[in-house]
Amino acid sequence: MASPSSPIIKKLSKNFLDHLKTIFDYEMDGISRNRYKKKISNYEIIDELVEKLTGRKKYLCELHYAKANSDDPVLSSFFPEMHIDDDGVLPGKVLTILFYIEKTCLGGNFIYETSETNDEKVAIVESGTVLIFKGNLKHRPQKIWGHGERKMISCSLKDNTR
Repeated sequence: MASPSSPIIKKLSKNFLDHLKTIFDYEMDGISRNRYKKKISNYEIIDELVEKLTGRKKYLCELHYAKANSDDPVLSSFFPEMHIDDDGVLPGKVLTILFYIEKTCLGGNFIYETSETNDEKVAIVESGTVLIFKGNLKHRPQKIWGHGERKMISCSLKDNTR
């Protein structure tokens, strides 16, 4: 599965991406904040994607939303500093899957540290990008700017492989 030093990068099919956009827009209806996070559950399409990627169905899922309205960079997450996901939303070691549903802003990419050298690397993300990584990978989101949004679904699963 994922290496502790870098994420696995995949691409969602248009069909899956369209389904996830519908879920995201439904769950976010009426929310007018520039940055928002919400736990969700009971969506068969997400169950199917998580099982396809990991072979498992039990996970915790959150929506992450951020909006940029100027050329000044703004935070795109509630976790702006380098962090790990182990012992975060779930106790113990986890596997994280990030589904980038829509990215129309500048920035908002995935920044991570390699475990070998602690160098920062950037994974460029766009609408439809999927990142899979072990919860001990140090990472943070890049700030966003311009005029646009970043919509993402984050899934955390127990990682029994380490």
